[in-house]
Amino acid sequence: MQFSDTLKTNRKLNNITQENLAKKVMVSIAKIKDMEVGRTAPDLITAKRLANVLKLDERSFMELALVAQAKVARVALDDIISKPNSSLTL
Repeated sequence: MQFSDTLKTNRKLNNITQENLAKKVMVSIAKIKDMEVGRTAPDLITAKRLANVLKLDERSFMELALVAQAKVARVALDDIISKPNSSLTL
């Protein structure tokens, strides 16, 4: 299961709203929404907080978060590479 699916499923299983989860782990509601659809991934501290609130194995959940971070980074990289006139300077 992917990080986003695990997050959303376990949030619902624990009867926690996105708003309450955001407050408990000290992030915005928008961040929770973005993580649940795979648009972004948490840093490891946030992943650990999420695991604790959702009563999940920290190590496994943090490993899912790392995979999600890599996927988000790959999408960003692909986006940058696909724009030949990027304003990036080296």
